[in-house]
Amino acid sequence: MNSDVKGYTRFGSGTKIGSITSPAVDLSKNDGKVTIRIKAKTYALDTKVPMVVSVLASADATEPIATKTFTLENKEDMVYEVIFDGQASGDNYIKIENGKKGKRMLLSMVKVYTGDAEGIDFDDPEDGGTGKRVITISGDNVSTKTINGITEKTYTVTDLLPDSRYSYRVRANWYNGQSSAWTPLQFVKTLTDGQGKLVGDVNGDGQVNSSDVSALVSIVIGDSEINENADINGDGQVNSSDVSALVAIILG
Repeated sequence: MNSDVKGYTRFGSGTKIGSITSPAVDLSKNDGKVTIRIKAKTYALDTKVPMVVSVLASADATEPIATKTFTLENKEDMVYEVIFDGQASGDNYIKIENGKKGKRMLLSMVKVYTGDAEGIDFDDPEDGGTGKRVITISGDNVSTKTINGITEKTYTVTDLLPDSRYSYRVRANWYNGQSSAWTPLQFVKTLTDGQGKLVGDVNGDGQVNSSDVSALVSIVIGDSEINENADINGDGQVNSSDVSALVAIILG
């Protein structure tokens, strides 16, 4: 494989076949069914590129449980979908490869869904999404704010007031309408307007690091005086919950 085209992974060369194999996929809750969606196109001047998609019983298996070959003709991205019956018990692995030397392809997206997901639009919130995250935020300027359809690993919340306390939690929505449990409620406090105060800067040195944890522990156990930066979660108290909140800030 090669990534010489930005946003794509190139498979194959003039002398080699390129492939990629997924981590283990557990299909035990869906009778072994798995839906695979791939966005791909041909590379350079290559035409009639065979793209082979397989389900394997092990990462190094030579014989697939099931396989399907697509012929790529387009130089623009196309979405290809296949539904396989894999193992209902044990791990499964998804393998994708260009099936012939000298026939190269570019891959930009692979989505693997456990179960039969035919006909579901995973980019449409009306279809319930899959792996899309939901955030609910409560705080000084909102009673509850819900943000749906988040597909990235990070998300920036905007329009928050300075020097205000907020709580938030996150859950995932899957294509079959089910949702994960909410994460534990987290508390944060925004910076004070005009003062540039760093949340978590307990010792006031302009940085947030392990030294602040030590300073905060000293306050919690009564060895040091409480200061305005010690109430990390903004609940009006200084205790072990603030230590946990500070550690979470440092770890990111």
